[in-house]
Amino acid sequence: MDGMTETIENPSRRQEDATDLRETNHQLEKSLVELKATQQQVIQQERLNAISQMASGIAHDFNNTLTPILGFAELLLEGDLLLDDKAEARRCLELLRNSTRDAAAVVNRLREFCRPANPDQNFPAVDLAEIVRQAISVAGPKVRSQTENRGVTVEVTAELKASPFVEGEESALREGLTNLIFNAVDALPAGGRITLATSVEAGEAVIRVCDTGIGMSETVRQRCLEPFFSTKDEPGAGLGLSVVYGIVQRHRGKLEIDSAVGRGTTLIIRLPAVNTLPVSSAARANPEKPESSLDILIVDDEPGIREVISAYLRLDGHIVETAAGGREALEKFQRNHFDLVILDRVMPGMNGNQLARSIKQLNRDIPVIMITGFGALIEVTGAEPQAVDIVLSKPVTMAALRTTIGNLLQTA
Repeated sequence: MDGMTETIENPSRRQEDATDLRETNHQLEKSLVELKATQQQVIQQERLNAISQMASGIAHDFNNTLTPILGFAELLLEGDLLLDDKAEARRCLELLRNSTRDAAAVVNRLREFCRPANPDQNFPAVDLAEIVRQAISVAGPKVRSQTENRGVTVEVTAELKASPFVEGEESALREGLTNLIFNAVDALPAGGRITLATSVEAGEAVIRVCDTGIGMSETVRQRCLEPFFSTKDEPGAGLGLSVVYGIVQRHRGKLEIDSAVGRGTTLIIRLPAVNTLPVSSAARANPEKPESSLDILIVDDEPGIREVISAYLRLDGHIVETAAGGREALEKFQRNHFDLVILDRVMPGMNGNQLARSIKQLNRDIPVIMITGFGALIEVTGAEPQAVDIVLSKPVTMAALRTTIGNLLQTA
C-alpha cells in the first residue's frame, strides 16, 4: 500500500517540481532581461561620462591657449609704450599667431577620436630650443595671472645647453611644453622655480622640465598619465600629462617621470634627434607673393571671415569682391568676371556645395577653394565635395592661402 501511495504521489510531485522549475526559469529570464537593461544603462552612462570628461578636457586645453591670446591682445591695446617698441610689438603678435595655431591644434586633436594617429607620419625638422622659448613666452600671461592671484612668485627659466633639432609638429610640441609648465605651476602652491633644459644624449634630443614643488606620491606617479586622472578639483584638469604623453608617443619619443613627495618633479622627454636643419620659420610662413593679381570672389556668411580673407588677398594685390551667401554670390558671378572663387561650406539658403556646382556649370574651368570648419571631418570621411578643387580648414593662414592659390595657378 505504501508503495502504491508513493507511486501515485511521484507524478504529482514531479508536476509541482516542473511548475517550480518553469517559474524559476521565468524569473531568471526576467532577471537576465533586467540585468541587460541595467548593463546598457551603465554603458550609456559611462559613454556620457567619457564624453563629458573629454569635453571638459578639450575646454580646459582650449582655455589654456586662449589665455595668451587675450593677454597679448590686451597688452597691445592698452600698452602705449609697447606700440612704440616695434620689436616687442612684433614679438607679441608672433606669440598671438602661435597661440591661435595652438588653439586650432586643440580642436584638430578631436580627429584622433575618429581616426588613429599614423605611426608613419613624417614631420618637418624643428628647433627644440626655439620651441622651449616660445612655450615659456606663451605660458607667461597665465602663469603671472595665477601666481599674482595667489600672492606667490614662480620663476620660469630656460637652460638651453644644446639646440637640438627633431622631426616634429611645432604647435603640438609647444602645446605639450605649455601644459607641463601649467601643471608645474599647480604643484607650486607656495611659489618656486620651474626650469626647462635641453640637451643631446646618445642621439636623443632631451627636454627636462623640473619644478621645486610638492612632488608626487608613488601612487600618483604611476597613475598620472591616465586620461582624466587628476588630483585637482577642476574637471578635465588631469588631461595635461596624458595629452603630453600622447604628443610624445606621436613623435616616437619617451616620457619619464622622476618625482617624490617634498622634492619636486622632473619630467623628461626624449625624442629622436636629427641632423637636418629646419626650413626657416620665416620661409615657411611667408611664401612668395604672386606676380599677377586676380579677380577673386569670397563667399561666407560670417562678416569677420570675409573681412580677414579679403585683407589677406588685397595685401597680395588681388581685386576682391565679397558675398554673404550663395544666391548673392551666384548673381555677382553671372554679372562679373572672376579668376577664382573662395567659399564656405555651411551657409543659409544655398550652401557651399550647391554654389560650387552652380558655378562650375557656368564656368567649369574656374578654380574653387572651399574654406570650412569641417575640413578635418572631410579629410577623415573622404567625403570630398564635388565641384571643389581644394579644401582648406579654418582657421586658415595667409601662407596657406597664398600657397594654395599659387599651386592652383600653376596647374591651371
